[in-house]
Amino acid sequence: MSSQEQFERAREDETYRQPFLEGINLEYASRFVKRVIYKPEPFSREFNGKKRNSMMGCLPGHIIILGLPVKLPHTRSEILVFPLAFETLPTFRHFQNALIDHEGFHALQNFVNPWQNRPKLEQEAYWNQMTQSYYRGLNDEWRSGIARLSSEYS
Repeated sequence: MSSQEQFERAREDETYRQPFLEGINLEYASRFVKRVIYKPEPFSREFNGKKRNSMMGCLPGHIIILGLPVKLPHTRSEILVFPLAFETLPTFRHFQNALIDHEGFHALQNFVNPWQNRPKLEQEAYWNQMTQSYYRGLNDEWRSGIARLSSEYS
């Protein structure tokens, strides 16, 4: 079964989503990602006064001290994938672009310095995602959408 066919199956069958994620080659990001986890509950967060639903998120490696998470450099991150990713990303290449080129890039950033400024992190991750979209054969309309999202963090 091709990657696109597996992606389509995961879009239709929620029980296949975690096995699908476990089978994805994370390319360069595999060094910085501990695991990719499917979370069936929708997730939203607020940024700049806007509430927005999330497709994916990257949790830096950390330890718990006195009940609080403490971020650590040189530890691998976990990437969380929410239902919205399967509902909105149209192809496997788009999914790879979001998972590897954006969230995987966050994992790299977290590995090097987990305390960086969040807007700066987002701008860099969107820039990487936009650049890598050329190599994945994604169109200008897709890149324009990434540029719009990136501008919210400037």
